[in-house]
Amino acid sequence: MKQLISILFILFHFIALSQKSNYRLEEYDVKKYTVDLQANPTDSEITVVAKLQILFKSDLETLYLDLHSKEGKNGKGMHILKVVDLKYDDTLNFEHKEDEVRIRSIRFKKDYETTLEVTYSGQPKDGLIISKNKFLHPTIFADNWPNRGHHWLISNDHPSDKALWEVTVTTPSKYKVVSNGSLIYDSLKTDSIRTVNYKTQFELPTKVMVVGIADFAVDSAGFSGNIPVTSWVFPENEEKGFHDYAQAVEVLDWFVEKIAPYPFEKLANVQSKTIFGGMENAGCIFYFENSVTGRRNHEDLLAHEIAHQWFGNSASEKDWQHLWLSEGFATYLTDLYILDKYGEEEFFKRMNQERNKVINFSRRDNSAVVNPTDDLMSLLNANSYQKGAWILHMLRNEVGPVVFWDILKDYYSKYQFSNADTDDFFKVAEAVSGKDLQTFKEQWLYCEDIPKLKINTKISGKSFTVDIEQNQDKIFQYSLVIKIIGKENSEVFTLSNIQEKQTSMTYKTRFKIQKLEFDPNVELLFINE
Repeated sequence: MKQLISILFILFHFIALSQKSNYRLEEYDVKKYTVDLQANPTDSEITVVAKLQILFKSDLETLYLDLHSKEGKNGKGMHILKVVDLKYDDTLNFEHKEDEVRIRSIRFKKDYETTLEVTYSGQPKDGLIISKNKFLHPTIFADNWPNRGHHWLISNDHPSDKALWEVTVTTPSKYKVVSNGSLIYDSLKTDSIRTVNYKTQFELPTKVMVVGIADFAVDSAGFSGNIPVTSWVFPENEEKGFHDYAQAVEVLDWFVEKIAPYPFEKLANVQSKTIFGGMENAGCIFYFENSVTGRRNHEDLLAHEIAHQWFGNSASEKDWQHLWLSEGFATYLTDLYILDKYGEEEFFKRMNQERNKVINFSRRDNSAVVNPTDDLMSLLNANSYQKGAWILHMLRNEVGPVVFWDILKDYYSKYQFSNADTDDFFKVAEAVSGKDLQTFKEQWLYCEDIPKLKINTKISGKSFTVDIEQNQDKIFQYSLVIKIIGKENSEVFTLSNIQEKQTSMTYKTRFKIQKLEFDPNVELLFINE
């Protein structure tokens, strides 16, 4: 998903919400959100009428939804005015406390499908950023990840409950509005008020359902096939922003060729006030406002966020602990895009940098990639991004590039517009490759360590001896490539399937050895001690 710049928010809200959402999947399914949002970038208050089309999967006395409540009489948060079951025009009893709305009805039985209309207003504490951009102009940007959407949108705020999205925004006419899906209409209600409606054809997780309201300059960057690609930037950055964001067409073409047809109606690239480097909102990517430079020096950021349209937005993680299926994929697919466009030298440079980030992170946080923590913001770390990318890199080396792409394509085909976890991905990987990948999966994703190798060598003429000791707690199974270099000759030797704490071997070659290089092609994630 995103490349994090800085997080300055208190995180305790995320803990409670992350614990609540799992059991709800067996209770109900939100099929569609239809939202009427009245918002003015110069006003901190919003008014919302949200219609939630819900199918009940079991008998419930109480329906639980997420919405941050007003903190005291004059505090931030949302105040609910009423809840109506539109199927019977019934006004329902509810209780709204902290981050949870409890709605009661005797009609909440298995297979009951209805639309609940919830009317509320207030000042969002988070999730909908009402502020000024760097040019001191008022703006509004939704910034829902991971589960901050509930600060302004009543929802089941969890990636596993996907739904259709329709939003109607009423705002002063001088502002433009961008959101997910297709623009259905943009009309002037009066000379000073405009109403804009967007609608999706495909279900989305709440983390990427957004709106942006600002004084935008808008440009068509072109098409990728039949997919329109547009740029939305602040007018002061018009020339530079249109130039920078136009790269998205080339990037999008590459992903379509490598993976599958683009999954959404459009691709809008938006200069915004997101707290992240980029936020991959479905078909409507928000980039940090200083991403516009006029020098096109954020091509990798565009690639990362565009990769998420397939992995993260369409094929989404079932739960937060499997975030690497989103962030690791976007990181490594960006690396492969760089490999194709700029060659091996730049690719190896990136993989070395990412390996160093993993090593540095492991020295201060010895946690596994699949980490069922309740501190969701803490998952924006080198495990989810760079180690996730390295796991895919090592899988590619294990099965070969052709099979690797087949794995990604099959995985995406199976889980597009759906959800998957780590086991689901590896079932596909094993089926496509014909390999047993259980040890690979367990050691790289569920183990809290990475190999720490103490390597000693002794060169004697045309032979050498190498002693390798694993110094981490869990013994890993791995292979290590050694490049043997002479004055005019070189060859490559692979120590395959090492699975002991200590390994020793002697190797003879045809020429006098000058030096040895370990892992010359950057294929193994390890610490050389």
